[in-house]
Amino acid sequence: MIEPRTHSRSKALKNACIVRRDLQLIIDCTLRNHSDEGALIDLESGIVIPHEFELLVKANKLIAPCQLVWRKNNKIGVRLKSEWREESAFV
Repeated sequence: MIEPRTHSRSKALKNACIVRRDLQLIIDCTLRNHSDEGALIDLESGIVIPHEFELLVKANKLIAPCQLVWRKNNKIGVRLKSEWREESAFV
């Protein structure tokens, strides 16, 4: 199988949340793996996710704007729209 990603992913099992400040939306999730370009996230089944949002990794206090790329059952793949940055407003 050919891997289409340009950056390798690092495995993770971290508490995270999907944030939309304009809609005052916070959805708990689990970060499963990540790279400089994207991430794999586990959600509760059936939760509606906006097309664009910020992903906050609680333990690291890191946040990045993301775009939903795909969804299969309770897993979603996202593309990072810019680099991770420190964020303490939600933690």
